[in-house]
Amino acid sequence: MIKAERIGLSTGGPAKAGSLSVSRDSTPVLGVLRWAFYAFVFTILFEAAPLPLPIEFTKLAGFALVFVSLFQPRIAFRNPPGAFWWFAVYWYIMVTWLLFQDGGERGLSVPRVFVLTQLLVLFWIGANLLRYERIAKGALFSLVASCVVLGVLAAAGLTTTTSDVESETGRLSTFGLDPNHLAGILSLGIVAAIGLAYYLKRGPSKYSWLAWPAVGVIVFTIVQTGSRGGILAMAVGLLTLVMGGSSIATRVKGIFSVSIAVLAFAWAVSQSEVTQHRFGRFFESGGSMTHREIIYPTAWQMFLEKPLAGWGPYTNTIELGSRIMVVGHMRMDTHNMFLYVLTAGGILATVPFLIGIGLCVRQAWKSRSSVHGIVPLALALTVLAADMSVSGIHWKQHWLILAYALASGSYVAAGVPGVMAARRTPLSALRTAEPR
Repeated sequence: MIKAERIGLSTGGPAKAGSLSVSRDSTPVLGVLRWAFYAFVFTILFEAAPLPLPIEFTKLAGFALVFVSLFQPRIAFRNPPGAFWWFAVYWYIMVTWLLFQDGGERGLSVPRVFVLTQLLVLFWIGANLLRYERIAKGALFSLVASCVVLGVLAAAGLTTTTSDVESETGRLSTFGLDPNHLAGILSLGIVAAIGLAYYLKRGPSKYSWLAWPAVGVIVFTIVQTGSRGGILAMAVGLLTLVMGGSSIATRVKGIFSVSIAVLAFAWAVSQSEVTQHRFGRFFESGGSMTHREIIYPTAWQMFLEKPLAGWGPYTNTIELGSRIMVVGHMRMDTHNMFLYVLTAGGILATVPFLIGIGLCVRQAWKSRSSVHGIVPLALALTVLAADMSVSGIHWKQHWLILAYALASGSYVAAGVPGVMAARRTPLSALRTAEPR
């Protein structure tokens, strides 16, 4: 028999401070749904891990999550939040673009639009599940755990490397993720680990010390990717944590913890030839960004040529590749999420997309006074900073963190006292007011 965790779906008004509201209409959240979500989060780093099945690991976990969610539609498929509909407008424009492409271009664009469809569904499910603070915390633990496992595998030599195109220096890449994609997830893992340990409003737990070995492993791994964008995204997230402490004591602890992380990073860089080489090449060449110094102005010019509706999904990368003409690359990604949206769908697609992101960040900003404090905002800014050097619109972690940021505003409505009361209730009988 499956043990159920009961989360009340409130039909009345807001919960009173210090009280525990119990709904008359409570729906059991099966433990399998919660763990299916954690499993999906964990597998993001192992997207193409070898399986004795003709399907990717993360896709299998994603389909399993959707399947399990069908048995709990009142929770997983509740009315979508407002940001979802703005992202849906972007999706609709991309689908409409398929009607105006020729057969060859349409055949290449359909897989991209199909992936975007899947990500929007997962965003919908995630935004509903992450409304519950306890599930959100478990998801962050799952993200950190996956980063640590990846780091251990890398240290054991069970991962693969790829060569830097210009220097032939080995950069860590594994399980279907290129170095920049990998570094983007690892940067989130570092921010989440420190945030969970020191920035939740409940205060540090007795297990907070575990954050340090976790951060050490993840720092060592991210340095091996040689990703400058991933490292800068990590810096943005850590700086946000330091600046967002709710008290002097919290800020002092934050500065201390981030300082230790920076020192660990500096030591790891001193041991990494690939990272030293890539940063050294950047300064010695006067700002070489691996063709980005050419890609960005060219992509911007493409937008200016077709500002209203863009060039279409995937077609924009083919056009960009024909203009950049890098050997071995028939197509070229914009290496910037916002330039990708601008060139793919123009102003028509960019405006609703930016509104959706703005709503997510706004909710994360509001949640600073909630039980998760500054953590949602720090993670949102980390993923957006990573998106500045890659077009992460098709990254699973991009939509996961946006869902967390959007859902975090609900923790303010629920109130910290109600959450604390729920914590003292046994797992098998947990009931808490639904975030409004």
